[in-house]
Amino acid sequence: MMANQNIELQDGQLLTIYSEDLEVDGVVQLSEEEKLWVAAIDWNKIRQVEDFVVQVQV
Repeated sequence: MMANQNIELQDGQLLTIYSEDLEVDGVVQLSEEEKLWVAAIDWNKIRQVEDFVVQVQV
C-alpha cells in the first residue's frame, strides 16, 4: 500500500501513526529478525485525535 503512494521508509525516520481515533509519534526501524519495518513508540504518549471540521471557501 505504501509503495503505491511512493512512500519510502528510512531507519530512524520520525512519523505520526494513526489508528482510528488515536495517534502517536514513532521512530521507524527495520527489524532484521522479522525482515519488516516497525515503529518504536512511547505507549504513554498516545493521544486522542481531535475531531475537526474542514471548511471550504467558495
